[in-house]
Amino acid sequence: MLDLAPRKLVRTADAKKLGLQMDGLDDDAVIALMAANPRIIERPVVISDDGRAVVGRPPERVNELLGP
Repeated sequence: MLDLAPRKLVRTADAKKLGLQMDGLDDDAVIALMAANPRIIERPVVISDDGRAVVGRPPERVNELLGP
């Protein structure tokens, strides 16, 4: 739905605080890392009724999704 690489959904500062390394990891490994450490997933993810989605940071992105 987001059409983003898994790496783009990682909160890098939080990953660093936890001592997690993503260098050299493929998409499947990044997803596994996020599943094991949900704290590092960028949030919020907002999904519209029609199935489109955005990461809600900055908040203006949610406005773009929901429209006027």
